[in-house]
Amino acid sequence: MLGQEAFLSGYREREAALSEARQALSKLPASKVVDLPPPDFDFESVSPEDRRTMIAILIERIEVSRGRGDGRMRIVWRELL
Repeated sequence: MLGQEAFLSGYREREAALSEARQALSKLPASKVVDLPPPDFDFESVSPEDRRTMIAILIERIEVSRGRGDGRMRIVWRELL
């Protein structure tokens, strides 16, 4: 068994780390509002760095499930409207 003192010590450390992470998050700049490109936009004309930025803005998260083969990864697109 871990013991009450060891548990409380670990709890206090995790609580302090959470508080520190929240403070760091609050200092980050606010998200930028970005207009979507028009439907006829030529994606190939954009630099690779700008493409990565555009895709990062559009993707909310990527979910990966265990197993093998196709269908293990799902892209969840950000709701923009």
